[in-house]
Amino acid sequence: RIAEMFLRPLGVRNLEEALERMREAKQIAHDRNMESVRAEQGTLTLRQGDLLKGVLSQYAGTILQNGSVAKEFLGAAATSDQTPFDTDVSMVTEEDAARGFSGAVNSSMATGYGDLIFAVKDRGQFQHTETREKTKYDAERIELFPTGAGGGDRHYGIRTGFASTEIDFLIAQQSFLSNQRSLEKVYYEIAQNGWYIPVCDANGAIIFT
Repeated sequence: RIAEMFLRPLGVRNLEEALERMREAKQIAHDRNMESVRAEQGTLTLRQGDLLKGVLSQYAGTILQNGSVAKEFLGAAATSDQTPFDTDVSMVTEEDAARGFSGAVNSSMATGYGDLIFAVKDRGQFQHTETREKTKYDAERIELFPTGAGGGDRHYGIRTGFASTEIDFLIAQQSFLSNQRSLEKVYYEIAQNGWYIPVCDANGAIIFT
């Protein structure tokens, strides 16, 4: 009955197939992040269209296990905001990217929302939608839309949220870097999750390999 209600509408026949898809997603994310670190040779980059989400580090473990979901899906802690049923992100603009890694981070809205920033690279996985335009829903892509709330052309929302396997790396702000116990806790949570996610400082230098 659970499979009929929640899995079959997604094209999944049973729980074992759902678990296999999860294992595949983790392996793809692991391989992608490992290859990215090898290609970048110790210093990561941010480009136009990449997304940044600032969070408080104490919630990092929960997000790594469950994904970054809209506030409405947080159970007893559920709330809502001006753009319901989405998770807020800050997009790297062309001007931000031209300032280099640290310039893009400092220009981002994400810095004001926590001591840890999740970076999601634009790999063509997003379907950009606008409220004034009718767009045919693409079930194979993640819906991304401008919210126009506060951050101008940087402020975007991802409908319902995104899986933690979409995270390409974590950016540790200075206040987080100075707390060794918090750093080690995040390293442990990444390892416990089962796939590699690099952690870098605000200049893009990788500190967790």
